[in-house]
Amino acid sequence: RRPTTTTEGRRAGTTTTTAGATGTTGATATTGRSSRRATAASLGVDATTAGRCDVLDPARCLLPFPNDHFTVADGSTPTGRRVRFDPASMPANSNGRVVDPTEWNRNDGFSPGAMIVTYVPGLDLGRTGAAPITDIGRSLRADAPIVLLDVDTGVRWPYFAEMDAQADPAEGALLVIRPARNLTEGHRYAVALRNLRTSSGATISAQRGFTIYRDRIATGNATLEARRTHLDSVLNQLGAAGVARDSSLFLAWDFTVASERNLSSRMLHIRDDAFASIGSGAPAFTVTSVTDDVDSRIFRRVEGTYQVPNYLTNGGAPGS
Repeated sequence: RRPTTTTEGRRAGTTTTTAGATGTTGATATTGRSSRRATAASLGVDATTAGRCDVLDPARCLLPFPNDHFTVADGSTPTGRRVRFDPASMPANSNGRVVDPTEWNRNDGFSPGAMIVTYVPGLDLGRTGAAPITDIGRSLRADAPIVLLDVDTGVRWPYFAEMDAQADPAEGALLVIRPARNLTEGHRYAVALRNLRTSSGATISAQRGFTIYRDRIATGNATLEARRTHLDSVLNQLGAAGVARDSSLFLAWDFTVASERNLSSRMLHIRDDAFASIGSGAPAFTVTSVTDDVDSRIFRRVEGTYQVPNYLTNGGAPGS
């Protein structure tokens, strides 16, 4: 459940934040859009990998997740998006083998049953007041600290939140948001985290990768600026749902759920092709033995083999 270290993984909790309500070092405050200007380096943002990692959460390259930052426009898909994970950003297993993103990158969105994960330094869900599994209705309150919004309909989505119970204490636990029912196929969702608190009750300030967008801080970096219009749109959509764009907002992002066609087309092809191959008959079979009166419960046992189409690579061997 907890993402393993990636080639761009960074130790959780090492990034300090002074942006947002407390101000940003090196920025000059005036008024209007992009009213504060600073270099990416002075903001503490790693712009060198911003195209394939997300600066919004510096704890791991692929956080927050799922995330439309890891998709590209594709007019050939029902959602208009296509997942694009860079191989250099993928996590590795305990043997150092990096996950191959090829199959992920066929999809036009993310799973409708996916859990939503990110890292929040020092987060205490109890003090924050996040909805637990025993009170899912709390997730729909107007002042809920975590908001899950169906952007296509404007309807809030129920969920419950918990910390990753399997986390390595040295790295810190991820926040896990679990939708109470499957997300709608083909829809886009926005996530907002606000008024988050530590165990002492202190408010957790947003990290710099997010405040450059929330607070309209111009960076002068083409990669960082390329997503500003989209994130402005996400923040506006959340604003229409009652989520203020102010210092209480710790993080916000969006993701697209894969379409029905994307999720089912391969299996439907297998079904249709298999039925077509046998026509109105039955698969070819061979009876190898017949045993009568096997025991008091089995009158006859018929054993044999039958031939069916194989849709696995590598002949169905392990790793197919």
